[in-house]
Amino acid sequence: MFIIVIIQKALHISDGGLIFILSAYGISLLYLVGAFYFFSDGSIKRQNLPLSIISGILLAIAPIAILYKMEYIVDGAPWLIAAVVASGIILVAVLILRSKASAELKTYYRNMRARSMSLFVVTTILLLIPTRALMRIEYYSDAQYATLKANCYENPDNKANQKALEDYANKHYPSHKQLQDKKLR
Repeated sequence: MFIIVIIQKALHISDGGLIFILSAYGISLLYLVGAFYFFSDGSIKRQNLPLSIISGILLAIAPIAILYKMEYIVDGAPWLIAAVVASGIILVAVLILRSKASAELKTYYRNMRARSMSLFVVTTILLLIPTRALMRIEYYSDAQYATLKANCYENPDNKANQKALEDYANKHYPSHKQLQDKKLR
């Protein structure tokens, strides 16, 4: 569901925000609580339990960091940096431990490597892509709106930027004005 919502957001299809938030927090909770099972082949005996617990805690940061970046939450960059570092540490640990692993732990380390590498790659890419570029992609059909929204994101305390965005949205998107009117009532 998490991947479907990311695609939905990239294609600028509405009504994905709540599903996105719930799925990101759900994935984080699954990693936090159930990492020991997800990385094993279904048996708790065939795994490195301390590594599973530590990776569950550290890899739970990544979905939240992705959520913050994709929802344009200000101050999301520290979460992305923490996710890149955490998944990188786990990835390096897995690669080192995998070379010394017994035959019965090969599946465990293969699963751990795949998950930590995918989270490392996604969070690194999102860290390197400026938020302004993500906004241009999301609002590809209205470059002016994307620019105004990016200006508000980069300078959240600037009232002139917020006013310009609100005026533009009210003028070009009548449903936005109706929403604002309902909030004022």
